[in-house]
Amino acid sequence: MASPSRATFNELAYLSKPIIIRGGAISTGMTTNFTFETLKSLFESEPDGIESVAEECQFLPFRSSFKNLQEVFDKVSTDSGYPDTPWYIGWSNCHPGIAGKLRKYFPRPKFLPTDSESSVIDWIFIGSPGYGASMHLDYVRRPSWQAQLTGRKKWILNPPPECESLCSQFLSLYINAGDMRKAIVMKSC
Repeated sequence: MASPSRATFNELAYLSKPIIIRGGAISTGMTTNFTFETLKSLFESEPDGIESVAEECQFLPFRSSFKNLQEVFDKVSTDSGYPDTPWYIGWSNCHPGIAGKLRKYFPRPKFLPTDSESSVIDWIFIGSPGYGASMHLDYVRRPSWQAQLTGRKKWILNPPPECESLCSQFLSLYINAGDMRKAIVMKSC
């Protein structure tokens, strides 16, 4: 789907089906040239920016060797080639100063309904090509969005356990740079 109007999106948003908005990040005003170095400097520019992830938020190393965000920023750069094995990490941001700076790069999508709730916590996931999180279940209470800034990501969606008897097939989809994906909020099977 191309970037929809708010009215069109509102008709589709709560159907318990995935939605891919091709070019949605770009049409929303999000930058697609946001680099690892930009992200690093953003967190380093705020007092306690990196420390707040360890102290107040959550760091997910998945299957990487990284212990915390500081180690990632110390060892990885866009031209270092480190690490030489695939890696993928994620973390939540609880720092209000960083959240404000992130909003300048990533504004709220214009097609979201005006009454759509959002969380004050942003999640950031990055990694090398060919790696990602293993199959897991996210319990999401509010509409959730992922914007793919660079590269390409394959998502494999599986019905939640309570719906497996109704739809037992996995759904595979690809998100490209500039796309947005709506997470599925299951109301019922």
